[in-house]
Amino acid sequence: MRAFLFRALLAGSAFLPVWPSSAGAEEVNLSRYTLTVAATSPAIYAPVDSGVLDAFCGDDDGCAVTLKAEGPTVMIVQTERLFVTRDNSLRWTKQSYVGVPRLDADGNSDIVVNPNAAGNACAFTDGENPIDGGDSAKGFVVVALSTGTMTCFLVLVD
Repeated sequence: MRAFLFRALLAGSAFLPVWPSSAGAEEVNLSRYTLTVAATSPAIYAPVDSGVLDAFCGDDDGCAVTLKAEGPTVMIVQTERLFVTRDNSLRWTKQSYVGVPRLDADGNSDIVVNPNAAGNACAFTDGENPIDGGDSAKGFVVVALSTGTMTCFLVLVD
């Protein structure tokens, strides 16, 4: 896990430490991570910072996931609660799943949230190349595919 960089962020009367931003990600603080991806054709696969995902979603209450697909004539939002294991076993589940948890890096791309509109796609998945069914490595991505103008907004909240 990478080291924290602390930067003063005034939040009410308290100062909060801030995570360093990864490429394509916006500012990250200890409770919120955002990633904005402009959709194109062919699809873009934007990786989510695994350290942030593990820190936010690897505790007993998991994390809230919101994915918004927004274009000139459409706005679709889907939310879910995500839980990842702390023991590095690559198991994960979401609030709406009942039964057996999913497994990352198992060859099957499983979707956490997927607010789609005709001809466009925004998805948050455990596959690094989900359109081709690929999930051979640890990690989650935002898939952004559009035949027009669409932007995908991912928000993780601890």
